[in-house]
Amino acid sequence: MDDTQNNETAREELILVNVVESLVRVKTREMIKTFDMCQCDQCYFDACAIALNHTKPLYITTHKGQLLSKLTTINYGYQAVQMVEIMKALEKVKGNPKHK
Repeated sequence: MDDTQNNETAREELILVNVVESLVRVKTREMIKTFDMCQCDQCYFDACAIALNHTKPLYITTHKGQLLSKLTTINYGYQAVQMVEIMKALEKVKGNPKHK
């Protein structure tokens, strides 16, 4: 395989990811269980959307399959900010769910 083919293969394996979105999705799924509230997809996605609208995105490039390791290396201070926004979002959705 020549260098051109190697470069193409490497590019195919690389992905562009907003790690904040990935972190918010994972943490919201975990945290919604600790709130006395509905855990349906509507409430989950509403909470994710609210939290993401109040956070700054953080895009990285990574190889497929390595996202989890990237999430664990995010600065703890940065994660704390996301957790606060997720808690606020969960409280908001809990107080005013879009469904009956």
